[in-house]
Amino acid sequence: MRNQSFSRKLSALAISASILCASPALADMVKMKAMLDGAQQNPPVTTKGEGTAALVFDTATKKLSWAIKYSGLSGPATAGHIHGPAAKGENAGVVIPFKGAPKS
Repeated sequence: MRNQSFSRKLSALAISASILCASPALADMVKMKAMLDGAQQNPPVTTKGEGTAALVFDTATKKLSWAIKYSGLSGPATAGHIHGPAAKGENAGVVIPFKGAPKS
């Protein structure tokens, strides 16, 4: 009876340890995409500039990564940033300013 109780405790400890070690593997990778064009502006504008943004947020490390592609600008890109959330038809403030001029 004593050995069986010890075995159960040891099994429970092993399961708990494996769950703790596996926690980083359970992290979610939240993927987001955005279209970059004049229709996304508020108010909308007519422009030949367009692009796409692909973002990935790692919930375990709290790291946000992004890849942005753009074309059709009337001149070189001089700045870039990511706005925060807002209701439809509303403007949101900048939450992530990019350092330096964007590179193509």
